[in-house]
Amino acid sequence: MASIKVPDAIKAHGFFAVDDQGNTRAVLGVDPSGTPVLGMYDTQGNARIGLGVNTDGTLGLVLTDAQKNKRAMLGMNADGAPMLGILDAQGNCVWAAP
Repeated sequence: MASIKVPDAIKAHGFFAVDDQGNTRAVLGVDPSGTPVLGMYDTQGNARIGLGVNTDGTLGLVLTDAQKNKRAMLGMNADGAPMLGILDAQGNCVWAAP
C-alpha cells in the first residue's frame, strides 16, 4: 500500500464536518473573540454540544436538548474552581455542585 503525503500542520480559523447532505454536524474553530470552540450538531442543525475555553481562562461544556434548551453545564472558572449544573426544560437549575 502506498503511503499518502500529508502536511505537518494545517492552520485555519475553522473546520466544518458535514454529513452526506452537506449539513454541518461538527465545528472546530476560533470565534471572533478568540475563544476556541468545538460544537456538535444534530441532524436538524441544532447545536447539541458546545465546548469552549474563554479568553479569560474560564472553560465550559454545554449540552442542549432537541428544543435548543441548555440542560447540563460543566465549567471551571479562571481560578480552577469547577461547577456542574443540571437544568430543566425552562432553564431552571434543578441540581448544581458546588
